[in-house]
Amino acid sequence: MKIAVFSDVHGNLDALKAVLADIESQKVDEVICLGDTVGYGANSAECLDLVLEKSDLVLGGNHEWAISEEGNTDDFHDMAAKAVRVAQKQLLEFGTPEQIKNRKAFLRNLKYSCDFNGRHYVHGSPANPIWDYILPSYFESEWDEKHIEGLFKTFDRFCFCGHSHCPCIITNDFACAWPNQQGDEFELHPDGSFLINVGSVGQPRDGDPRACYVILENDTDLAFRRIPYDIESAQKKILETDGLHPFLAARLTEGN
Repeated sequence: MKIAVFSDVHGNLDALKAVLADIESQKVDEVICLGDTVGYGANSAECLDLVLEKSDLVLGGNHEWAISEEGNTDDFHDMAAKAVRVAQKQLLEFGTPEQIKNRKAFLRNLKYSCDFNGRHYVHGSPANPIWDYILPSYFESEWDEKHIEGLFKTFDRFCFCGHSHCPCIITNDFACAWPNQQGDEFELHPDGSFLINVGSVGQPRDGDPRACYVILENDTDLAFRRIPYDIESAQKKILETDGLHPFLAARLTEGN
């Protein structure tokens, strides 16, 4: 069994197309998206349409939640709140009637966590699927063993998450590793449990500007895939989109 898991596309169509092409070349059995497909980038509607078409499971993130009838932007900073409003307009006004209907149906039925074929998937963390962050820095400075034990009590062997845009693996024996530290491929012990942050397709924040996603094969071999894409094209579209802050374009070059 070979699965691809990605998250946080954030309206970056150039990055998404590059990642989906790489996924297709890997001949995977399942494709999973962990949410925040929309927001920040210039092509939220096109990204959501493509993700819904190509994925076996699509979760919502805090940006989809903000656009839904239950959501709001009260907890978003001003730049993010404006990006949410741009994405909302795109999702509900751009495209064919059938595309708009499908997007509305997705927003009405959002899931932020799901058990699917023996693995647990969330947007944020197993403790709070919408808002919590899984970050290597939190593991080192803010979490004690009791907190980590609590996270691992919520799933069996695998939990995949996104939201923080920073890829890493946390194990049930209180270890944390991330690709920039130890390389992109990991052999997972068959008796271990793993909390895996898959990073971000459309707005990486770990210092590597390439799009990031993971492939898990046979429940033992995990690879973080870093995919180059046309960053200048994505930046140009952001700068040409009314309501999106220029910083959202600038940060793509640095991966932060």
